[in-house]
Amino acid sequence: MVSPRAQRPRKEHPSAYRAGILIAKGSIVALTRSDWHGMENLPDDGGFLVCANHISNADPFAVTRFLWDNGRPPYFLAKESMFHWPLFGRIMRDSGQIPVRRGTARAAEAYEHAVQAVVDGRCVVVMPESTITKDPERWPMVGKTGAARIGLATGRPVIPLAQWGVQYIRHRRGRPDPGLRVVNRMQAGPPVPLDDLRGREMDASLLRVATDRIMDAITAQLETLRGSTAPAGRWDPSVGRRVVRDELGERPGHRDSWGTAFSQVLADAGQDVRLWGRRPELVARMRSQGVNPDYLPDMALPQRVEVTDDASFALEGADHVVLAIPSQVLRPTLEAWAGRIGPDARVVSLAKGVERGSTLRMSEVIEQVGGVPAERIAVLSGPNLSHEVAARQPAACVVASVNTDVAADVADLVRTDYFRPQVSTDVVGVEIGGAAKNVVAVAVGMAEGLGLGDNTRASLITRGLAETVRLALALGADARTLQGPAGVGDLIATCMSSLSRNLSAGIALGQGHSLQEWVDGTLQTAEGVRSSEAILALAQAHGVDTPLVEAVVAVLHDGQHPALIAVSLMSRELKSEKS
Repeated sequence: MVSPRAQRPRKEHPSAYRAGILIAKGSIVALTRSDWHGMENLPDDGGFLVCANHISNADPFAVTRFLWDNGRPPYFLAKESMFHWPLFGRIMRDSGQIPVRRGTARAAEAYEHAVQAVVDGRCVVVMPESTITKDPERWPMVGKTGAARIGLATGRPVIPLAQWGVQYIRHRRGRPDPGLRVVNRMQAGPPVPLDDLRGREMDASLLRVATDRIMDAITAQLETLRGSTAPAGRWDPSVGRRVVRDELGERPGHRDSWGTAFSQVLADAGQDVRLWGRRPELVARMRSQGVNPDYLPDMALPQRVEVTDDASFALEGADHVVLAIPSQVLRPTLEAWAGRIGPDARVVSLAKGVERGSTLRMSEVIEQVGGVPAERIAVLSGPNLSHEVAARQPAACVVASVNTDVAADVADLVRTDYFRPQVSTDVVGVEIGGAAKNVVAVAVGMAEGLGLGDNTRASLITRGLAETVRLALALGADARTLQGPAGVGDLIATCMSSLSRNLSAGIALGQGHSLQEWVDGTLQTAEGVRSSEAILALAQAHGVDTPLVEAVVAVLHDGQHPALIAVSLMSRELKSEKS
């Protein structure tokens, strides 16, 4: 079936474009038979975006024929490497297709060109998964946010397009075999509802909401084509399994993992625990399954742990409130809990970071926003990777408070046969060590991504430790704190472990990917990325020289090349080894 609009005169297109259409149509016609639906959902005029699932290498040819035969000539966002292929690359270049130059200074050009093409009235095609689905059942995977950016920026319709069948094209001796023409099924759906999101700041949360709506719409059309219901969640190639996300689209567990693991530590130490989760659907599954299925599925929740999504219930009558909350959302969380933390409760911070804007440490945020005096606040830090703690592998930490009784009390609260706390009064040293090591890990990751060896990585770790010590001393810390678990111990774990998100982010940057590509591909957040500017601002405010932190900020936020990390290491003025 072909839409009547296909009969209307088309706008003139370059000869290279028409040549590309002939190649695409000729190839797919020889190999498939068409079963198309939903053509009435394609706009009659004006620019729009088509978002399709990605199931085979033949997808661009099938989508091209569907749109061309229905009167809307398509323009694709495609990897830059395709533009260098013999013959076909020239057709791509001359026909006005849009190259995606990932990991380069020109990466943003694809977005700008796509927006302009839609504004100019063209039909632009994006496959948000960016690669052929790795879902074992071939359902759409987690989408990247580029399509959402274009749709929100242009205000034009975003049409979900599901396809099924072309993945069954047979091959013989490495070539497509026309001996059996498979059924190429296509279904276009109505525009994805995005109007309520337009006109708002396009931050990560908003883009994830929009992207999830797009992927849900594609999946719904595919369910109709296949006559079956997609499984819960969506395949995430970064973890190799299907995961469920909330409306904000964050990977569940990356905020919940440390809190979940630490609840086990408390339970093993003999405490009764109320574990608060912000997402009711995850809490319900944790209750029914007895695990955190999204991130710590192998750790059974102890019987002493009661999971709840009711903050008031969790906080009611609590003698100790343990905050396993990322640094940049600690303030709004405490604001939402106003008046609920008991007047005598002792508050323990597990967060590692410096707040952007205020440059406050986490204990200072708790004191300022939560109204908790410093004498009732403790901070806990050390080489404590949540997966290993959940597996009850031996680990050390430092519990620090200006009140020695509180530090000793919290240490007793968390002591088990595998989790060993030390006590300290050096709150500043423990917090700065925990925050700065994340930035150093990003730098070490960049070096690894650039292909640099152990000598460079070790040198960066050493330089990072020196900068951390200088900053901590300027803020009144004890240098000996940075020699223990909360300093060099945490630094080594974060800079060397494959479980470190900060290291992973740095590796991606060093390999030429943009920060947004890493976020889109993993849906993770890294404290070193989020806190780097705040740590640099804090150092500058106290006259502390931190060239490694400056280099990380320049790469993350100013578009500089990751090679600047090595430059910052080698170009530093020769000084005493102690400086």
